[in-house]
Amino acid sequence: MRVNQNAPAMPVWHLGVLAALYVPCVAAFEPVFGDGVGLRAGGAGVAVGLLVALAVTFLRWDAFTTIAAGIVAYLAGAGAAALPQTAIAGLVPTWQTVQMTVVESITAWKDVLTLSPPESAYEGPAVMPWLAGLACALVSGVLVVRRGNYVAAVVPMALFGGIGIAWGLGNLRPPAWPAILWTGCVLAWWAWCGHRGRVTTGEEIVVGRTAVGAAIADSLSETSRAAHVGVVRPVRRIGALVLTLGIAGAVAWQGAPAWTAPMPRSVLRDVVTPPLVIEDYPTPLAAFRHYETDLVDDDLIDITGLPNQARVRIAAMDTYNGVVFGMSGQPGTDDGGFVPVGRVLRANQDVVGDQAHLTLATHGLIGPWVPTVGSPEQLQFSGPSSAALEAGLYVNRSFDTVLTTSGMSGDVNYTLDTTVQPTSSEGQLRNLSTPPMTSTPDSNLPRGAAELARTATAGAQTQYDRVFAIARYLEQNGLFADQNTTESQPGHRADRLERMLSGDQMVGDDEQYATLMTLMVHSLGIPARAVMGLYPDTWPTNGETLALRGTNVHIWVEVLFDEVGWVTFDPTPPRDQVPKTDTKHPKSVPIPQVLPPPDPPKEPVDLPPSVTDRPDLNPPPQSLEIPWTAIGAGGLGVLVIGGPIVAIVLAKSLRRRRRERAPVADAAVRGAWDELVDFAVDTGADAPINLTRQELALVLAQSGWDTASSAETVATMARYVDEVVFSERMTTGTDVGTAWTYARSVRGGRVAHARPWSRLRAALSLRSFRRRRMLARTVRMGSKP
Repeated sequence: MRVNQNAPAMPVWHLGVLAALYVPCVAAFEPVFGDGVGLRAGGAGVAVGLLVALAVTFLRWDAFTTIAAGIVAYLAGAGAAALPQTAIAGLVPTWQTVQMTVVESITAWKDVLTLSPPESAYEGPAVMPWLAGLACALVSGVLVVRRGNYVAAVVPMALFGGIGIAWGLGNLRPPAWPAILWTGCVLAWWAWCGHRGRVTTGEEIVVGRTAVGAAIADSLSETSRAAHVGVVRPVRRIGALVLTLGIAGAVAWQGAPAWTAPMPRSVLRDVVTPPLVIEDYPTPLAAFRHYETDLVDDDLIDITGLPNQARVRIAAMDTYNGVVFGMSGQPGTDDGGFVPVGRVLRANQDVVGDQAHLTLATHGLIGPWVPTVGSPEQLQFSGPSSAALEAGLYVNRSFDTVLTTSGMSGDVNYTLDTTVQPTSSEGQLRNLSTPPMTSTPDSNLPRGAAELARTATAGAQTQYDRVFAIARYLEQNGLFADQNTTESQPGHRADRLERMLSGDQMVGDDEQYATLMTLMVHSLGIPARAVMGLYPDTWPTNGETLALRGTNVHIWVEVLFDEVGWVTFDPTPPRDQVPKTDTKHPKSVPIPQVLPPPDPPKEPVDLPPSVTDRPDLNPPPQSLEIPWTAIGAGGLGVLVIGGPIVAIVLAKSLRRRRRERAPVADAAVRGAWDELVDFAVDTGADAPINLTRQELALVLAQSGWDTASSAETVATMARYVDEVVFSERMTTGTDVGTAWTYARSVRGGRVAHARPWSRLRAALSLRSFRRRRMLARTVRMGSKP
């Protein structure tokens, strides 16, 4: 009876068990991706990996073909699973799909950690669960249905789930019961596979005491003793079960408090997320005087849908170092500082207010700051530069400030979905408290700011009264001037504010008054920030498009109050409250109209000499710059890809040379047969290691590996090698040449009728090396006493 060589090591329905066990591992990717993207990419990867494993089993592919099939499946299915935006109808991959799939196979692992969740807002990171699921499921499927190793198949499964956790969110605390249930299912599957394995191999189970089992085993015949005989000792098994349950219960009892502790788990995102170095960008206040004077009548922002009394925010600043007003993250919060985002700026909106959809078009803004309104939720650019703008998008959710590293110069169009907080009345604010300051403490403060704050707030009872008193004091006692005069210099350095406080008149514009009020409020321990933005003189009521110009650029102060959030204050005096001056303007005297004298003659222009010291007029030769980086990268790529191929081909060539030139003639004859068998194994034939040469020749002929003519040659060669090796006569060089002629004849005929792909697969196959290693291990074990 012939054995079906294509039959799997374990039934195919075990792939369904693997798919069910992979479900919780796939679910680990969804929290960080959202919108079902993690489930789609990871689940598709697992399904395709198991299907490739099924094909590998029944088609008897070697390792090289299996890897090639996995790569093809990875590239072909990436469009539908991970990159539907780049595929035709979301299914058929395009050249862009293939290009992004190759690149993202390396960069997606970093992108998932460095981009702000949800990852579904970006193109590319979904390649990571698609690749991991396909690779892990392929290995698990091959180990189960082809190798029958159901225990090792759980290792890539656990690796896949570990990737989902390590690359996931750190603020999650999942319950313990899913992991316990999954472990129980794995153990039950292992027990079932072990039981069916014993039944399949015909192992006899003898239940009873040791002595009885040993007696029964001794009474078995030699034929029965050849089968596996197991003595099951119920007392020992029950004892082991009780001991196991006792240890597990003790560990669970001691570890239960740790599962209920509120400590969040640590993931890779907490370690590798690089923060944006905000100090690399100039403070937004540096451009304020340019906006309000040089661009006073220029159209800066066209906005549609601006809610009533809402203001357009460019940036907010809360920390001062004596030179500039900068930005700091909020220590103690999960979203402090600038984090990279996609179109979704705030996944979980916890701000109470009115929803608004705005359309904005900016014209020639300075710096990276993206104007927003309220607490932005989603932002989508349009136009030719939208991809670059979105790729460099960062948000500081504590300050509702957005920037793009590509810069906002030129014309930029985008839409914004946001939540605008309602305006609170004085009656609502008067009895509210303020939280403690958490921003970086100010340094190098201007002299006199803290004393002025205490003077202005004398007699105030509540926090709101103190803040309002400071804003009212600056508004009533200050004078407005925005020209570059001696009394009204631009900037907000400490010396500029000191001159403002110590002078006979307190003169400045929004930049100085907002900065001074923020520092005075900080001196009282109240959190405040200076905000630069735009707002109109009158708000539209019918949703029409509003043009905001340089004259609409302002700086105001926002103070944080409990229960209501940030409240706006305007400390700048009215624009008509200007400084007084004693300079008398001279009376204008008309000048008589007199014709001007003619211009003097111009000196002749000195032209450069018409000759040159160079012998010819050719440009000097440019030095040739060798692109060593590109050459090194290309060489490394060639080495990584081509190195294993060259190593396999070279190893087989050296093995053939060593066999043919063996110093002993008998070894050279045996080497010819070994070379033929290795070639047959590499081309897909099954060659058991426990058969004689003539038996193996018969197996090769029955399996259909060779044609009728070559089968006769193989059989003749097997008989000839046996005669030469086992005969008593001296083996000569003629015998060696004849044996290798047989081997080359069979190999040449097989290669001549094979397809190019089959020849390449045979040349790079490693099956013959694995068979030789197994044969050597069997010989060593048989030689042991």
